[in-house]
Amino acid sequence: MKLSYPRPPTSIAREIAAPLIKKRFVVTTKDTNALLAELRARGLSHEHAYCGESSMHAVSVLTVLADENLANAQQQAIEKRIAKIQAALEDSISKSISRFNPARLGGRGAAGRQRDQARSGERRDIMRVELYRLQAELNRRQQETMPSQTNTP
Repeated sequence: MKLSYPRPPTSIAREIAAPLIKKRFVVTTKDTNALLAELRARGLSHEHAYCGESSMHAVSVLTVLADENLANAQQQAIEKRIAKIQAALEDSISKSISRFNPARLGGRGAAGRQRDQARSGERRDIMRVELYRLQAELNRRQQETMPSQTNTP
């Protein structure tokens, strides 16, 4: 059976995805693989894992649920997560700086050191993306609560 676009998340996909994502705000590759594996185990098409306006703009059902969790989360939970990410970022940066030794830029093990620095940087980039997403949600909520500006004297 071919599913057509536009389509909302199917009930089957929501049923499978909800226990995977729980109350988290972020989807991991592990979650996506688990969703696809469960769909295969049930003999269903991978199309159930995606929804959206068109195939070009399709998003994972897990992403939709994570966005719903974020929209429904308490402000304190979001602020707590932001603080945790900021602490992890600062810790990662300080560890990278402390590990840097300009006298050992080359020589034995240089490739491994470069690889480790690059992986740490990639992890920090992922954390920053999540941080910006959480801050954007807080800003959206703040905009909703602000009284609308009118041009009346």
